[in-house]
Amino acid sequence: MNRRNLIITAVLAMPGAALAQGHSHSHAPGPNGGAIGEVGNRHVELVVQAGELRIYVLDEQDRPTSARGASGSVVVQAGGRQQTVRLEAGPDDAFLVGRGDIPARGLRVVATLTLPGQPQRSVRFAAIP
Repeated sequence: MNRRNLIITAVLAMPGAALAQGHSHSHAPGPNGGAIGEVGNRHVELVVQAGELRIYVLDEQDRPTSARGASGSVVVQAGGRQQTVRLEAGPDDAFLVGRGDIPARGLRVVATLTLPGQPQRSVRFAAIP
């Protein structure tokens, strides 16, 4: 196992709702019903459906904003398997989307995102029941 995968596996195994910048706390579900995480001074929302996950970039009141200029990837751990999924812009830059063999439930996600004007950061979403 290479060093990057070892680090990602260790982060996925840590408890907590979301991990960003060394702290964690829980949020109410986002405007699209997904889990909220922190990326720097911004919030993002993870919405998962079978075969697809979406990451919405949110404003200060947790309302979706344009994801134009955002990029990243996610590591999905489910069913004893781990996969990396590249994110691309969704329709009208409304969100970032990743597609693949993604179950709708029973997964953990670590997103590595670069938002406009910010350095690359990671956020972890705990197991989605």
